[in-house]
Amino acid sequence: MLKEKYQDDREFEFTSHDFERVRKLIYQHAGISLSDAKTDMVYSRIGRRLRAVGQDSFKQYLDDLEHQQNAEEWEAFTNALTTNLTSFFREEHHFPILADHLVKLQKPIRIWCSAASTGEEPYTIAMTACEAFGTLKPPVEIYATDIDTNVLATASKGVYPYERV
Repeated sequence: MLKEKYQDDREFEFTSHDFERVRKLIYQHAGISLSDAKTDMVYSRIGRRLRAVGQDSFKQYLDDLEHQQNAEEWEAFTNALTTNLTSFFREEHHFPILADHLVKLQKPIRIWCSAASTGEEPYTIAMTACEAFGTLKPPVEIYATDIDTNVLATASKGVYPYERV
């Protein structure tokens, strides 16, 4: 069971009620379900939002979020609570199977990469398709989406540091 009030040495008061409000709002707004184990993450990430908008309490921030219907702040709130774990050829064993399926289909295909994060997975799918068909223009359309608009901006650029490739 959650404690009524979390650590007293924090910059902002953060109660179990605040945490439950965040959980409810992010679930209603974006379908993201946060477990009890995410209290520290929520405090840290939404605490940054409080500082960014000049708020001094979770209660006031959440009240404003709910009542002002500020689309930009809802986006920032959602982006703050997403987790973006990604890498090129993540779950490496999937890609030879994908290549085999693509070649066997022998027809154009559309692939949707939801939760694409910063783009490593959809670009890996594209590389796999290019290699499978032996061309830089395989009969594959890839759609990459993510609820976090910040990571999609990175994906759209398609530019990565050497150590991530």
